[in-house]
Amino acid sequence: SAVLRFLQESARRSGLLLTSLQPEHAAVKADFGHMDFFVSGSGDMRAVTQFLWDLETSALPLKIKSLQLGAGDDTASQMALQLTLSSIYVIEQTMAQGKGDQ
Repeated sequence: SAVLRFLQESARRSGLLLTSLQPEHAAVKADFGHMDFFVSGSGDMRAVTQFLWDLETSALPLKIKSLQLGAGDDTASQMALQLTLSSIYVIEQTMAQGKGDQ
C-alpha cells in the first residue's frame, strides 16, 4: 500500500494523469516478498520526467523493469507512459511463521 500511495501522490505532484495502476503479487520467499506494479499514464514531457525522477530518487525499493514512452498526439505535446515497476518488502516474522504452520 505504501508503493500505491507513493505512485498516486507522485503522479498528482508531477501532473501525470494515471490511467491505470495495477498491483500484481509475485514471488514470496522465506523472509521477503516481491510485487510488480503496472502503471499507465499521460502528460506533458515535464510531468513524465518529474514522475520518472520521483521513481528513481524514491526511498522505497523500486526498480523499473520495463518502460514505454510514446507521443500521445501528433504534436508530441502529450506523452503516453507505460511501465512495469518491481518492489520488494520484508515479511514480518509472525506472518512468516503463520504461513509455515498451514
